[in-house]
Amino acid sequence: MQSTNYLILLLLLFWTNLGLVVVNCYSSDLIQDTRSLESIDLSNNGMSTIPDELFCQLSNLATINLSNNQFSDVVSIGFSAKRKNNGQTSSWSHCTINTTVQLDLSYNRLKVLTDRGFSTLTHLKVLRLNNNRISRAEESSLNGLSELALLDLSNNELVALPPGFFTPIKASLRELYLQNNSISVLPPFQFNGLQWIHVLNMSHNEIANNWINTDTFAELRSLVTLDLSYNQLNKIDSSTFRSQTRLEELYLHHNKIESIADHAFSSLSNLQTLVLSYNHLNKLDSVECFSGLNKLPSLHLDHNRIEQIHSEIFRNLTNLMDLNLSHNWLKKSVPGAMSWTHSLRNLDLSYNFISDIGNASYQGNAQLYSLDLEGNQINNLSRGVFTDLPFLRIINLAKNQIETIEEATFDDVPALHVLRLDSNSLSNINNLFNNLRDLLMLNISANKIVWFDYAHIPYGLQWLDIHDNLIDSLANHFEVQSSLRLTTLDASHNRITHLSKASLPNSIEVVLLNNNLINRIELSTFLGKQNLTRVDLTNNRLTILHMNALRLSKVALRRPLPEFNISKNPFQCDCNMEWLQKMVTTNESRQYPKIVDVNQIMCDFVFKKKVSPMPLIQADMSNFLCPYKSHCFTLCHCCDFDACDCEMMCPENCVCYYDQGWNTNIVDCSANGHTVVPPRIPMDATELHLDGNNIDMLSSHTFIGRKYMKILHLNNSNILTINNRTFNGLIALEVLNLSHNRLRTLHGYEFERLVNLTELYLDHNRISSIANNTFAALTLLQILHLDHNYIVEFEIWNFNMNSHLLTIKLAANPWSCECHYIEPALDWVHSKIHLISDARYLECYYNETSGIPLLPKFNISSCTNLSARKMLAQRFQVENFVPIFVISGALLVIIVVIFIVILIINFFFKGESSRAHASPQTIHKHLNPLAHTHSLIHTTRGSVFNDDLRNKRNEWRKC
Repeated sequence: MQSTNYLILLLLLFWTNLGLVVVNCYSSDLIQDTRSLESIDLSNNGMSTIPDELFCQLSNLATINLSNNQFSDVVSIGFSAKRKNNGQTSSWSHCTINTTVQLDLSYNRLKVLTDRGFSTLTHLKVLRLNNNRISRAEESSLNGLSELALLDLSNNELVALPPGFFTPIKASLRELYLQNNSISVLPPFQFNGLQWIHVLNMSHNEIANNWINTDTFAELRSLVTLDLSYNQLNKIDSSTFRSQTRLEELYLHHNKIESIADHAFSSLSNLQTLVLSYNHLNKLDSVECFSGLNKLPSLHLDHNRIEQIHSEIFRNLTNLMDLNLSHNWLKKSVPGAMSWTHSLRNLDLSYNFISDIGNASYQGNAQLYSLDLEGNQINNLSRGVFTDLPFLRIINLAKNQIETIEEATFDDVPALHVLRLDSNSLSNINNLFNNLRDLLMLNISANKIVWFDYAHIPYGLQWLDIHDNLIDSLANHFEVQSSLRLTTLDASHNRITHLSKASLPNSIEVVLLNNNLINRIELSTFLGKQNLTRVDLTNNRLTILHMNALRLSKVALRRPLPEFNISKNPFQCDCNMEWLQKMVTTNESRQYPKIVDVNQIMCDFVFKKKVSPMPLIQADMSNFLCPYKSHCFTLCHCCDFDACDCEMMCPENCVCYYDQGWNTNIVDCSANGHTVVPPRIPMDATELHLDGNNIDMLSSHTFIGRKYMKILHLNNSNILTINNRTFNGLIALEVLNLSHNRLRTLHGYEFERLVNLTELYLDHNRISSIANNTFAALTLLQILHLDHNYIVEFEIWNFNMNSHLLTIKLAANPWSCECHYIEPALDWVHSKIHLISDARYLECYYNETSGIPLLPKFNISSCTNLSARKMLAQRFQVENFVPIFVISGALLVIIVVIFIVILIINFFFKGESSRAHASPQTIHKHLNPLAHTHSLIHTTRGSVFNDDLRNKRNEWRKC
């Protein structure tokens, strides 16, 4: 506990950047009790300086972690034999810390390693200075650290180090890390005296050959690992590594090496790994190139430009087990040099230009375990090509140009475990793999295979990839599904059209069938697949999915349900698909899978007036519908009688839909040219669509008996008149849409029985007169649209009786500006502003002036009491008939012309005598009806105009 208290005190002392006063006196008892403290972690504290002699009293302190702070000066850390006094550096007597063996100063901001910066740590063994900003170091920086064994200066900004930098630690240093700097200069004898160093990492620098000579590494005789990768070396001389007889790992990859001198590695008799990848080697034409590497098991020559290899270059590599020659320029055949690699286990020749492997280059490689020939130019395989490789277990022939493989080609490697033939041009795989009884993984994807049968694969196969082919079915003619051991099948991106129980083996666990043409899944397809864990059926053409198509054998509670993906299919969610939504939410039987992509499943509904497509999880039960022509319930015995309520008969020229429970019964007669409401609308219809027709008048008792109807659409049907008791019997009606018709007057009796109505749409009519009691019975009304009519004065404050009203639209009407009306109307508008959704467009009108906005603030002094303003509604109506006036005028002109022509012809055919007896009064008498019509046009208004004009047209037609 007291040691912990002292540690807390140390933390407080280190917060110097917060301006805290450092106390230079400590409790002697507290110091005495903390001598056993062995480790302090002060990382990630933002410290930039440490008080002098802070660690002096910690006699057992072995590890100090100061990483991830803000130190920028070595002297400020407190381990230097020098201090700064009034801006000048002067020597002083500092305490010596004899017990600390590890100091971590990584991830700070140090820039320079100064003279004797850590000299008080006399027994330090590990010093981590990585990930700072060190760009310069003084030659005496490490003075006093005679026992230092590990020095990490990686990830800094060093360009070079002083020649004698390592002299103070030459006898103790074992590991040196200088990677990820900018070192481009290696002074002569830089590493002299470091005879005990084991690890030297100088990768990711800029070292070139002109700084490496015979003496550079001459005294590094104990070196085990040397990493010179990611530098600028362009060649390997014969004397560069002559002293590294104990070297086991040499990394030279990612340089620019173009040549390797003879005997360059002859001294490296203990070398285990030699990496020469990613260089510029073009030829290996010297038999002595790798001489001396008798114990070398791993050689990496990949990603070079090698196109020529001496036939005996590997003669001395008697223990070589892994050889990587991938991504080179080897042409035609496998190099004959392979015949010397008797111990070879793994050979990688991928991504070359090899076209023929039917030669004797494998002789002597009886131990070969893995052969990788991916990405070459092999056209075909013949029997006998693998005769000399009896222990081969892995063959990779992917991404070649293989079109044909002779039968029994792989019979010479009966113990094969993994075979890759993907991305070739194979069209037939019959009898190729049947004898490979130990084959576990087979990849024949991205070929041109049309026909597949499970009889083509060995029974013991566990992993099969046949994706991206032309397969149209997973055939199983011999019904071997119970004998197979297949656990993983990727058959995606094919042309499979259907699935049955025989399509999948009983042992299957994971099956990928996405991106096919599957439009049918037979019942019980997945029944009996006890090990099933995942199925992907996305991106297919499933429209209907029967409830038993996905049914499983009951899954035990201890096992998770199999996960299915079925989204991105064009599902037609009719009444037979409602089960899918229910199964997603409730699956207590554990006989159906878990649909993991349920949020992405979209439904297209048969009744298109509903929102479609819609996410499955958002669909209501009433969306899952099926069409019907007629239907009778099970207990119905009177369907032969037209008046029978239990008969379901869809009216002519209509389409009807129902859900599974017959709770929804939609009759769609939209836009079918109906002039009257169709007879025999089902008595229990819940929704009727008659919009887009041409029904002039709605007769009384039109909908009598339809006590279940909730929604009625009569919009856009040219309705002029609603008779008394038209909507009688619609006691459950909730939504009535009469918008975009030609209604003119509401007498007050139209909606009196619709006590459950919540939505009423009367917008875009020609309504000019509304009885004050019209909406009184609609006590549950929530939405009312009266906009775009000709209403001048209606006591809108009567809507106070509709206490459930949520939204009302009143704009685009010529509301009167007369004071007796506008004053109470404006008061009501202000009190119900939250209900009027189009309030900002409300205007009142004078006789011939434009509308005056009522909001935000109508000037009540602008109102008028002139009764003539009531004629404004008629002006709105006349404006609506302007197109009729134009047409009528044109018609009148045509009639006049025709009449005159007839008179002229008659005049000429009757002769001069007739014409002599004709008087101007007679001609005027013939023209008089036309003059009367002209007068009529200019004197009539509103509906009178329409009726008279229609009568006159009929009279003219009779003439």
